[in-house]
Amino acid sequence: MQLKRTFEFFTLLNATYIFVIAPELAGVSSGAFSAFSLFVYLLYLIANVDATLKILRDKQLLLALLALFIIPVLVTGFAVVSSSLEPMREIGDRFLFVITIMATAVYARSVPLTRIRLGIWVVTSITVGGILLSLVRPELFYAAGERLETAAVFSSRGFGFFLQPNTASLALCALYLAFLLLAPRRGANLFLVLVFVGVTMTASRGGITVLAMMVLAREIAAGNIIRRRSISIKQIKRL
Repeated sequence: MQLKRTFEFFTLLNATYIFVIAPELAGVSSGAFSAFSLFVYLLYLIANVDATLKILRDKQLLLALLALFIIPVLVTGFAVVSSSLEPMREIGDRFLFVITIMATAVYARSVPLTRIRLGIWVVTSITVGGILLSLVRPELFYAAGERLETAAVFSSRGFGFFLQPNTASLALCALYLAFLLLAPRRGANLFLVLVFVGVTMTASRGGITVLAMMVLAREIAAGNIIRRRSISIKQIKRL
């Protein structure tokens, strides 16, 4: 149980991108944080070895995981020979990404759906809170921005823990999609308001466009637009 709580904690840090500023808050390097995250995820997979083996027996998922790891490594071109550390970092990040997906899949199969929904609410709320914080106190993100060589100031645009307005807005759109897949009706409107507020604070045209398209697709899938149109046509005929 303690291991599951630790896994949830590190997943929260990674999903919200708090890990970007965590080194400044905890006084550790980003590399050390990534290494410890990898250790926790591997330990979780080993502790749930039966569920892990079931995932590895899923050929489609296994091929997808291999593609996520191997293709970027090949694109990197094995430039390790050039003695550059960047290819090694890319390989390490990709390996952590794949292990994270595997551990998350194992976790999702071991907890009730309500807990996953709650997790999405928490991650979204923290993400929106981070965007608001970057508007009110942008100086809190300066150190992380300098370390990552990322401009952490976007004149009146919220960027949150992602340090990039467009990335933050698209992350919220992805969370909205995950919410719709798990809970298409329950609390959907309230969740949409939360996501809309966050995306609006980033002032990202791409994020706003994607969110609008997702809402439109949701309404079409639910039949609301077609139903309203048919009702309007009937009313016009009556007149």
